[in-house]
Amino acid sequence: MVVIVLGAWWIIDALFPSYYAVYLNTGDLYFGKLTRVPSLQLHEVWYLQKDAQGKSLSLAEFSKVVWGPEGALKINSDQVIWMSKIADTSEVVTLMEKGGIQQASAQQVNNQQAVPEQIAPEAEVKASSTEPETKKK
Repeated sequence: MVVIVLGAWWIIDALFPSYYAVYLNTGDLYFGKLTRVPSLQLHEVWYLQKDAQGKSLSLAEFSKVVWGPEGALKINSDQVIWMSKIADTSEVVTLMEKGGIQQASAQQVNNQQAVPEQIAPEAEVKASSTEPETKKK
């Protein structure tokens, strides 16, 4: 019975991944479709990118960085500080699905939920209302 349940969970996880935000102890924040079997991986990966002055943020596609990564981003679970499921109605999901990049200044996103300090201490971005999953040690 346990094998059947685990098999069904694996199939659902692989076939219908949900969007998540994953924050690492390096200060990097990634967005994408999360799968956990056979390992923690993000697919269709995006990340927050600051401009040269650090005053605005944009959502950039990870596969388009200079070294041209392909496939899923495998994540070392020991490096995860938190992860949070993102609502399908989130502005981040909308931007990812449209393939667009939106820049936002600190003034434009005032009164929104704060980005972790390592990414943009002076800026804030809008996030879903889902509470983050804190990694258990």
